[in-house]
Amino acid sequence: MKSLKIVIVEDNIADAEVLSDLFLLQKKNIDIHIIEYFKEAEIFINNLPIDVNIFILDINLKDGNGLDLLAIIKSKEELMHIPVVMYSSNNSSNNIFRTYRLHANSFIIKSFANAEKLTEYWTNIVEFIDYPIL
Repeated sequence: MKSLKIVIVEDNIADAEVLSDLFLLQKKNIDIHIIEYFKEAEIFINNLPIDVNIFILDINLKDGNGLDLLAIIKSKEELMHIPVVMYSSNNSSNNIFRTYRLHANSFIIKSFANAEKLTEYWTNIVEFIDYPIL
């Protein structure tokens, strides 16, 4: 079975590991690539060495903005079909509006207070990736 390839761009390694663990709980063949820095993510996206099934981008990175990475992904014809989930603790309406204006597929608020809902959300994401509508 082909593995699902998920790229997480998150400067808080603890948050990235929580996300990674939630995906790995799905007991599916999942390959997770965690990128901590904006510049590293930009290089990765511009030289995409693997087939990626989904990007999960934090908006507020220490050295850049995830919205800029979203714009890069959605501007490239060979990448624009890949789902992008924006992920942030800042749920201002301006952030959410900008996220969807740049064609993100989803926006989720960073909150581990309701782990059950978060687990359900990521389970649905994995199912969506597993059975894409073509």
